[in-house]
Amino acid sequence: MFIPPYCPHTDCMNHKMHDKSEKRWFWEKGSVSSKLSGRIKRFQCKKCQRIFSERNFSIDYRNRRHIDYRQLMNSVITSSGIRDMARQFNCSPNVIANRISRLAKNVLAFNAFVADDHVPS
Repeated sequence: MFIPPYCPHTDCMNHKMHDKSEKRWFWEKGSVSSKLSGRIKRFQCKKCQRIFSERNFSIDYRNRRHIDYRQLMNSVITSSGIRDMARQFNCSPNVIANRISRLAKNVLAFNAFVADDHVPS
């Protein structure tokens, strides 16, 4: 079962720092169906009352098409061109550039997380 780690809205008090003593800082608000992901759970923050879904925390947030990121990463590692990858995935070069940018942001975030976690004291 997916449990949202924080409220995705930046102006909310539960964004990144919800009260740890409060077991559930959100309400479950049912689900919605999507062609890309199937059933998607929805939640509502108790502080800001705004609704969000589990897709807010996904690398495919706001995408209409799924691309295999492992295959894309292998193409990037082997120095394939963006137009060649677009032909391989049967999509536009803009989609490939967008997904490479998303991958890069996630790799940088993971690298910062690991670096902060292993800093000697």
